[in-house]
Amino acid sequence: MTGFKPVVMRCALRKFRRPVIMRIRRVTELAAVALVSVIACRAEPGAARHYALTGTVLGIDREKGQLVIQHDDIPGYMSAMIMTFQVADPSAFDQLQGGDQIRADLVVTGSTSMLEHITIVRRWRPSTQ
Repeated sequence: MTGFKPVVMRCALRKFRRPVIMRIRRVTELAAVALVSVIACRAEPGAARHYALTGTVLGIDREKGQLVIQHDDIPGYMSAMIMTFQVADPSAFDQLQGGDQIRADLVVTGSTSMLEHITIVRRWRPSTQ
């Protein structure tokens, strides 16, 4: 009887191990498929990202199509600073003047950025003193 017991135990362990190994393999395969799906669904490197920008116009360069803006924090992108931005629509220069507070859509594609949909929040008014 002593020789019979180990053989039965080995057979029982094989039957137990096979389903466990199959489950582990299946879970691993599902995890790999999920990971590939997440990576594939992530935004492409060349895809445009949009950020809300608020700030004050410090300078206007119509020839280069740029605005110098002292902008507030742009959550998820950069902290507040003074920066030059390219403007998508040149007709925006007709309405803007230095000192205006604006709101715009900052569109970032790769290493380039551009302002779109510029709206004046508050006009600059010179002091009368």
